[in-house]
Amino acid sequence: MFTSLNQINYYLVHKYKINRLLRSLNKIKCDDEKLALSVLYKSIGFEDTIFHFRHIQGYNKELIKLSFLFALSVKDYWDMPAITEKYLKNPDENIKEEAKKEAFAATNKCVDYDSPAASCRSAFFVANADTADTAFSHAARSAYSAGKKYDIYQKGEKQEKILLNFLKTTESENYIMEN
Repeated sequence: MFTSLNQINYYLVHKYKINRLLRSLNKIKCDDEKLALSVLYKSIGFEDTIFHFRHIQGYNKELIKLSFLFALSVKDYWDMPAITEKYLKNPDENIKEEAKKEAFAATNKCVDYDSPAASCRSAFFVANADTADTAFSHAARSAYSAGKKYDIYQKGEKQEKILLNFLKTTESENYIMEN
């Protein structure tokens, strides 16, 4: 998955962040050069990279898949309905509505941003959105926060590994040529 510094800069609210990013990439100004999100991750970390996913275009299918992986990464921290887990592992339109209904019923009481259920709920928003970017950001950040909060040993490392492995796959030449 790729973006550019100009694309990131266009959407940034806090312009000081672009200066930090430019310094980390040894650049003096923004450009349209293709920038792999894995490079962005190595430069600015998980949470800021996830924020920038809001500003990339043309990757809805990938964002849906990745949001499902994040939701599944925290399934052990709450009582995820079986049909929801089944759908997240293998999306099937025949069970989508039931899986979504069960997930929303199970997550209705969860208002905490960093709850594992919030990640799952956001993943369904991603799957149903015309543009998945903002909902994806919430799914990923919720999973990361829940991972840090509930997994005292991993502290969000599981979600970082999921992101890195996914980016390596989507940035490989074989993936690019196939899509």
